[in-house]
Amino acid sequence: MRLSIKELYKRVVKPYVRDNYYELIVTLCLFSNLYPYNFPSILYYIGLLMIGWKMSKMGTTLCERYISIMVFIVIIWVSSLINFAVNARAVVYTYILIISAPLFTSFRWHMWKRKLFKNICLGFVATVVVSLWAKIRGVNYQVQIRMGGESMEQYGGTDEFAGYAKFPMWNSAAAALALVVCAWLLFANRHRGNKRLEWLTIFGILASFYVCVASASRAAAAFAVLVCLLLFHWLVKKGARWTRYVTIFTIIGILAFPFYHRTATRMLKKQTDQKESGHTSRDALWNARIAEFYSSPIIGVGYAVHGTGENQGIGGTESGSSWLSVLAQTGVIGFIIAILIWVKTLLLLRRVRFDKFYILVYGVLIFFTLHSVFEGYMFQGGWYMCVICWIALGLINEASLYRSRLIYTQWTQQRGEEQPPVLERSTGMPYVDILLKRQEQHNNDDEGAQS
Repeated sequence: MRLSIKELYKRVVKPYVRDNYYELIVTLCLFSNLYPYNFPSILYYIGLLMIGWKMSKMGTTLCERYISIMVFIVIIWVSSLINFAVNARAVVYTYILIISAPLFTSFRWHMWKRKLFKNICLGFVATVVVSLWAKIRGVNYQVQIRMGGESMEQYGGTDEFAGYAKFPMWNSAAAALALVVCAWLLFANRHRGNKRLEWLTIFGILASFYVCVASASRAAAAFAVLVCLLLFHWLVKKGARWTRYVTIFTIIGILAFPFYHRTATRMLKKQTDQKESGHTSRDALWNARIAEFYSSPIIGVGYAVHGTGENQGIGGTESGSSWLSVLAQTGVIGFIIAILIWVKTLLLLRRVRFDKFYILVYGVLIFFTLHSVFEGYMFQGGWYMCVICWIALGLINEASLYRSRLIYTQWTQQRGEEQPPVLERSTGMPYVDILLKRQEQHNNDDEGAQS
């Protein structure tokens, strides 16, 4: 049944906004950070305060299982105190860890963060629409406002597309995550067999990849494609759907290659320039972080501290790598704790695969983990991506913590039953595992019917 625009607004958009207005406002505030020329910077911090206010209503308590995050926070402050580098950025970052990571949690808080994350994913898709509009209008703030010229070429750089964002890299990272979200929507069968929605999602994948390539970030594009392949592997079983998607994207890839190749001219030029110079765009930044680490290898130079000796300062700067920033600013001790937190979380895939939503969150976390080699996602509290990165990590850990209750809730919501049926005790299987097995069979039957 086809809906008119008016009916679509009445049946879909209006109810969604009514049920998610608070989360949509928070999402808008967070994403305002992506467009500093269009929105006041205070909106981002209002969004953080709104998250904290919501958290205060959810009955959260300290979870001793994740005390390593508290240790990480302590190390940050000890390093800053020892180096006489205590600053407001450390306060903001500590606040972000408290509201995002699983240190303080409750089931209600987890469910709200889950709801917020869905709206954040919608925000990433919206950034692609904004970027396409900017492309049509010829808007590129990287050149027109930040540099005040006609092209980056006149400054000796590559003319990259930033749209309404301040930097092309910001735009590319958002588009990369939009690509991951759209791929998940397709592979997780969220279109429910609706062909129009399915092709709209495929268009979203192509549009997101276009913006990512136009913004000329090789790492963001490569890691986003890698995560999409992982989602395909995790979500699409070999069969009719598997063959169909492989065929569709093979044909699209062949037909669209000339178009994307022209779009990637700037990306290819960066690659050529780096081959000729023998240096990458990150060399200077990485060398600076390594020099900072050598100046204080055990405890680090302090949060938001950059430079060494007389050139040392406190404040925002391009880090070039989250992992190197953690190493430089918190030393070996903080770096080991961060690695342990991350590895422990990444090992939870099998425990969270009961719900396709958490596979999306896991995919987003994989992207952050890999791209953090080149960008300061996890350690820059003034950037909205930092919040989203830690929310993703928190959701995966909490999904493992509340696994039984989430499976029970999923059963009752999807099957429309107030209580799961009485199950046989003779199977020897845990109760939630039996529910999960029956739910998986139910989903397989649905997919088979739609194929």
